[in-house]
Amino acid sequence: MARTFTKAKVIGLDIDPASIADAKNNARASEVTANFVMADASAMSDYSPLDLILLLEVLHDLSQPVDVLRAARRSLGPDGVVLVADEKVADSFKPNGDELERMMYAWSVTYCLPASLAEESSAALGTVLRTSQVRSLAAEAGFSSVEVSDIDAGFFRLYVLRP
Repeated sequence: MARTFTKAKVIGLDIDPASIADAKNNARASEVTANFVMADASAMSDYSPLDLILLLEVLHDLSQPVDVLRAARRSLGPDGVVLVADEKVADSFKPNGDELERMMYAWSVTYCLPASLAEESSAALGTVLRTSQVRSLAAEAGFSSVEVSDIDAGFFRLYVLRP
């Protein structure tokens, strides 16, 4: 982002110290200016108003996704949007899903779901996050609009959330 949008102020938040260290090292190696902060989503408001918030392949991993989406919504500027990228799974369960669906279920039960369950009161979403669930989470967080982008993002689906 910082390399492509050179005039943008890029801020990355994460609660994992190793991820923040990697991000800082990658930014230095790429000779870009970006600020990486070890903090949870509630810290987004420290940088508001924000024009764009990216939640890239993380929504399904969060133990409290609605709280994170609420923090994002509060942090947006008047024309700001949240862009969520998550796996492009089928819109409904089918017992004999395609190869991608089966792979996502495997990731879900072996890593993503157990990791989110490590925190108390987890929403326990797992990797197979369907469009209807994203819409429901966004509505509960106060978003009035969830648009599924028609951009081909490989095995990711892009959602544009507006207040």
